[in-house]
Amino acid sequence: MKCSNCGSVNIEKGILTTGGIYAETIGLKYRGDRKLDKVINKTFPVQSTIYSDLCLDCGEIVRTYIKDNIDRNWCKDKK
Repeated sequence: MKCSNCGSVNIEKGILTTGGIYAETIGLKYRGDRKLDKVINKTFPVQSTIYSDLCLDCGEIVRTYIKDNIDRNWCKDKK
């Protein structure tokens, strides 16, 4: 893999994305197994973990991806 910004091949792969201590869970949302939360009687979306490959020479995020199954019922913008 080569950085499109600087041309380097010094790429760290598979770095996890985090939302920080005060952020909501970060990830691509999909509708899970439809099991209800018994306290509020509602289903919640599930998130796929996001990974990135980072150029160690210029800091460019070269690639962002998930490793999970991509055959999901993804949550989409209703626009």
